[in-house]
Amino acid sequence: MNKNILSAIFAFLFGTVSHVQAQGFMPWTDVFAMADRNGDGMLVMTEIEEFQKTQRGITGFAPWATENFDIMDTSGDGAVSMEEMKAHIATMEMTDDEVSEGFYKGFGFMPRNQ
Repeated sequence: MNKNILSAIFAFLFGTVSHVQAQGFMPWTDVFAMADRNGDGMLVMTEIEEFQKTQRGITGFAPWATENFDIMDTSGDGAVSMEEMKAHIATMEMTDDEVSEGFYKGFGFMPRNQ
């Protein structure tokens, strides 16, 4: 599985309602914002671990983010930005809706190109 996560928080906070929301899932970018406990626009491993402990309804995000963290952290600064995550998701050739659904339905979803 590929690795790359994160970007800009305000864009998704004020974005439009997506098809995934209509299906009962919030966009993956909102999940990123929820995991970003200090609101700095970056995810560090401790934030992902804490999110996993507290967000029972979003079972796939933390395992996927943990598994892909080093690949997504292209800057090597120990944090994943929204832009880094978006770049990684782009390599997976999945729509935003498919990624969001995968985060809710659990770990194990595979990108189409693998």
